[in-house]
Amino acid sequence: MIFAGCDVGTLTTKTVLLKNDQILAVSIVPTEAKAEQSALNSMNKALSNAGITIKDVKYCVGCGWGAARIPFANTTESDVHSGAVGALWLLPSTRTVIDVGGLFTRVVQIDSEGRVIDYVMNDKCASGTGRFLEIMAEALEIKPDDFDSPSLQGSHPVNITSQCSVFAESEVITYLNEGAEIADIVSGINNSIALRTATLVGRLGIVEDVTIIGGVAKNQAMVKNLEEKIGVKIKKINHDPQMVQALGAALIAKQKTQ
Repeated sequence: MIFAGCDVGTLTTKTVLLKNDQILAVSIVPTEAKAEQSALNSMNKALSNAGITIKDVKYCVGCGWGAARIPFANTTESDVHSGAVGALWLLPSTRTVIDVGGLFTRVVQIDSEGRVIDYVMNDKCASGTGRFLEIMAEALEIKPDDFDSPSLQGSHPVNITSQCSVFAESEVITYLNEGAEIADIVSGINNSIALRTATLVGRLGIVEDVTIIGGVAKNQAMVKNLEEKIGVKIKKINHDPQMVQALGAALIAKQKTQ
């Protein structure tokens, strides 16, 4: 049987198809203005990749910002629970999940069954999230993926102090006008994200093993910086960290039919 999880996030929409406890297909597409269309785009891409139709999917669980608008979901689940279930399946030793997504950063403690013990999340707009990186990339005229580029890791990081994305953008523009190297600004931004995330980790506390999910988890320069700040090695998962919540939703879909 085939099960599906669809995560309609603020920046991207993800779908995961499961068959016989194996990932059959994954799709990640940009989130459009209408959550319904974003979900359909992602699901149709995943179905096409798998060579099946929606009729072959036995049960689907939706999660994310637009979960309630997913037309084909049988039910919905929280982002926190979905991410916990997905992270534990990929890394069974996980007990702390750091989730840095499009607009939210969460730190979640879970038990050996994937149940959420406690969590905290950011309360300072989009500071330190995927949207924050997009805004900074626009200001620097680079791509968000470039924040992980070895050639853009400066040795003298600038200090980004603002908790607000708009004011942080103003700081970046000021640094540019003052002649700061782009590599030093990039390093300063990565440091800023790591510091904000580490502050959240400190509020909840750390139980090892620790892993990180969400689109910003692809930025290994930031992840390395975060490791230094929290003093703990972050375990890598063996799949795209951006699809973990959709994976968790698919696993929950399977659980609901047993």
